[in-house]
Amino acid sequence: MEKLSMVDHFSIINDPRIDRCKKHNLLDILVIAVCGVISSCETWVDIEEYGSTKVNWFKSFLELPNGIPSHDTFGRVFSLLDSQELQKAFYKWARTAFEDVESEVIALDAKMVNASHGASNNKRSIFGMVNAYATKAGISLAQMRTDYEKKDEKQGFRDLIDLLYLKGTIVTIDAGGCHANIANKIIDKEGDYFLALKRNQKSLLIQIQNLLKREDYEKDFFQEEQSKSHGRIEKRTCVAVNLSDHILQSLEKKCHQRKTPMWKGLRSACKITAQRTLNGEQSIQERYYLFSREADAKKMSELARGHWGIENRLHWVLDMAFDEDHCRTRRGYGGENFAVLRQIALNLLKSEKTSKRSIKGKRLKSGWDDNYLKKVITSQKNF
Repeated sequence: MEKLSMVDHFSIINDPRIDRCKKHNLLDILVIAVCGVISSCETWVDIEEYGSTKVNWFKSFLELPNGIPSHDTFGRVFSLLDSQELQKAFYKWARTAFEDVESEVIALDAKMVNASHGASNNKRSIFGMVNAYATKAGISLAQMRTDYEKKDEKQGFRDLIDLLYLKGTIVTIDAGGCHANIANKIIDKEGDYFLALKRNQKSLLIQIQNLLKREDYEKDFFQEEQSKSHGRIEKRTCVAVNLSDHILQSLEKKCHQRKTPMWKGLRSACKITAQRTLNGEQSIQERYYLFSREADAKKMSELARGHWGIENRLHWVLDMAFDEDHCRTRRGYGGENFAVLRQIALNLLKSEKTSKRSIKGKRLKSGWDDNYLKKVITSQKNF
């Protein structure tokens, strides 16, 4: 795939403003916003003041026909900017800018933006973002807005899968996405799925539990033990089994009777038992998974553990380093577009390797040092 710069991808986004209101170039607005979010800006007001402080630096490579846009201009443009276009531009850039994402394991998971509610007494988030995360490369690939008042996470997963290129990939999703229509979409896009199975698929869960107890089925085993910090010891055991034609035919019959979609491509299942010992106290947790490939206990254990990268290396970082949970931007498309800016910034900050500071530390350094910011935005040599 041809490597195009982020500017190339973002320059084809349609400008939603009418001609008489175009006092600032759309590309200038996008670049200033990305640099501002990299440099610890959390609001449109922050971005305006940041741009005004760095105006001479921005003039060295941007046109800025009318100077730095106001915070109202930033807010208005991003509230009008088609979020689907911005998402697609971001995804195309991520695919071309970062290595090895074509054959990646891609984790999908939903995250609420907890402060996005409109009324002070509304404790439920207005919207969340369903995120796609390339676990090996450690980068965000794409996001899709989920309006909890209008549609649930399942629709968000389906919309995001429609956007992604999945040929040759394995998609991992927690139990919230364990539904036949989601699995079928992944198969239709030439990918494979590894889905956590819980009580939302009660009948299928019971079938898998009973199958794994049977001694007349050949099983694959994998066990690993790890010593963690603070004296914590973890032992993980995976038991995997291929699903026989009889079981798959029985499942197909039940789906037909209930008029529910059949599970395309389903081949195997597993149980992963995590045993943890901390200060002499032991806890045991069991999880079940469905897989669209042949049973491979070691591979399935790796997939289950790798899925948590989206929580630990994406969602947690967005909250701790970018304070995403407290973002109040919600007008029009502004909330989800600001979420894309945060993930662009996170990808670029992760790619810059000369500084050993945390993501939050790199953000601060970018705001202090223009030379370092230049390193960050050119870390993939295709900004």
